[in-house]
Amino acid sequence: MGLDEPNQLTYDLRQEYAKQLGELRLGILLARKDRDYKMWAELLDSLYIEVSTKLIDEDEKEYIEKITKMNEIIEKNPKPYHNRKEVPGLYSVLREINIWLNKKMDKYKMFGAKETFDGL
Repeated sequence: MGLDEPNQLTYDLRQEYAKQLGELRLGILLARKDRDYKMWAELLDSLYIEVSTKLIDEDEKEYIEKITKMNEIIEKNPKPYHNRKEVPGLYSVLREINIWLNKKMDKYKMFGAKETFDGL
């Protein structure tokens, strides 16, 4: 094994992780746009699984509270949830979870740690 191989492997793994997170986030965007609540919820949970190792215990508790709220809404209206129909309150709670995850990813620099200003 050459001197650069461990560094290259670490770089490759980080690139693959970033690619996977990007694909998850694109899926979330599309599911949200299509109002596919079931897919949106499942993709948000997948994203949470991927980023959970970076979060602190308090974050875990917050997430569980949000998921519990979501599950209560779904339990009251399971058929519409599975059939892509509007479920009262579900869009709001999924939106809240989505924004919460984005903020946590930003807080823990999962989008990258380089500080730049691009004018946007």
